[in-house]
Amino acid sequence: MKPNPPYSRVSGAQRKTEIVDTALQVFGQMGLEKGTLDDIAGTLGITRQALYYYFKSKADIVAVCMEQGNKIWEENHQAWTSTDRLAIDRLGDVFLNIADWRRGPFGKFWASCTKVIHEDTEIAELVRKYRVHRVNLISLIVQQGIDDGSIIPCDSQIAARTFWGCASWFAFADKSEFTDEEVQGSLDIFLRGIRND
Repeated sequence: MKPNPPYSRVSGAQRKTEIVDTALQVFGQMGLEKGTLDDIAGTLGITRQALYYYFKSKADIVAVCMEQGNKIWEENHQAWTSTDRLAIDRLGDVFLNIADWRRGPFGKFWASCTKVIHEDTEIAELVRKYRVHRVNLISLIVQQGIDDGSIIPCDSQIAARTFWGCASWFAFADKSEFTDEEVQGSLDIFLRGIRND
C-alpha cells in the first residue's frame, strides 16, 4: 500500500472515515487475514495507537466497513421494493448495483471477509447478518415479481440465493476487471431463467 501524506489535523469524524476507507483498501488488496492495523495506520501516516482512539479492535473496523456497505442497500431499499415498476426490472437494477459494488473496494473487502468466516466467529456472524438481510430483500422482490407476473412461480428464497451468487461472483473471480458487457451478459442469463414471458 502506498502511504498517504504525513498526519494532518482533521476532525474526528473525518479521521474515522479515512480509517474505514483505508481499511477497505487494505483488506481488499491484502485480504482480511493478512491486512493489519499497522498496514492501515502506515497507509494513513498515523500510529497504530491512534487507530485505537477511534476503534477498539480490528473487528470493530470490520463491523464499520460492513455497515458502510450496508448503506448502499438502505439507500436503495425503497426504490428496489416499490411496486411502481415490474419486479423483474427492479431485480435487474439490484444486480447491476451489486456488480458495481462488488467490483469496487467494498467488494474485494467482502470477498476477504467470506474467506475467513470459518476461522473468525465474530466476522462470520457479521457476514451472516448482512447476507440474511440481503437475501430477504431479494426474496421480497422475487415474490413481488411472482405476484405481478413478471417472474415465473418459484421458491423466492432459492431464487434469491441463486441471484446473490450470480451477482456477487465478480469479487471472487481471478480477473481484476470486468467489462460492463460481461456484467450485463451475466444479468441477462440469470433473468432469462426466471422471466415469465
